[in-house]
Amino acid sequence: MKSLLPIFQLDLVLLPGEEVELHIFEDRFKALFKDLGTEFAVGGIVRSARENNVRYGTTFELIETLNTYQTGESDVLIRGVDFFEIQSEITEEGDYRYPVAEVEVFETSLTDEVPTELLPLANEVLKVASSNENRAWSPVIYLQEIFVHLQLSSDLKEEFLQSIIDENWKEFLDGQMQLFVLIQQQMKQLKGNFLLN
Repeated sequence: MKSLLPIFQLDLVLLPGEEVELHIFEDRFKALFKDLGTEFAVGGIVRSARENNVRYGTTFELIETLNTYQTGESDVLIRGVDFFEIQSEITEEGDYRYPVAEVEVFETSLTDEVPTELLPLANEVLKVASSNENRAWSPVIYLQEIFVHLQLSSDLKEEFLQSIIDENWKEFLDGQMQLFVLIQQQMKQLKGNFLLN
C-alpha cells in the first residue's frame, strides 16, 4: 500500500521494535513531530549518510515527548514499526515544511518474538550477556531484547533490513547471535588467562 510519509533524515538505522531517544532541534523536524498524530500516524526514518541513493527506511511512532524546551526543541522517544521502500523523490516542496516521500510499506514475516527454532541460541545470547551460567530458560524472548545485546552497527542494521526484504532474516539473525556468543566466550577465556596483581 502506497502512502505519503514525512521523512526524518538522520544518520541512524532504526529496526522495527527498536526504541531510540532523539533531540529535536531543527525547525523542519519540530514541525514534523508537531504533525505526528494529527496529519500523519507515523513518520519515516532514512539514513541521511546515504540520502542520495537511499531506497529503504523504517516507519516510527512517537511514544513520548520526554522534555520540551522554551526554544521549541524537545527530547522524544520513538519506536520503529515497519519497513518501507521509497517510491518517489524525497522533497520539501508542497504543503509541508519538512521532507516527504511516497512510500510502500512492506508486509514481512518479521515477528516481535524470536522464532522458536532460534530460541536455544537466543537463550545462550542472554546467558553469556548476563554472565550467569545458571540463567533460567525463557520460552519467549523478544527480538528487541536480542538487538540490545548484539549492538549492531548501522551497516549491519541495513543488512538486516535487506535480509527482511530477501526473506532470510532468520538466517542473518542466527549468524549474528552465533558470532556474539563466540566473541563473548573468547573474551571470557582471555580474561581467565590474565592474572591481575
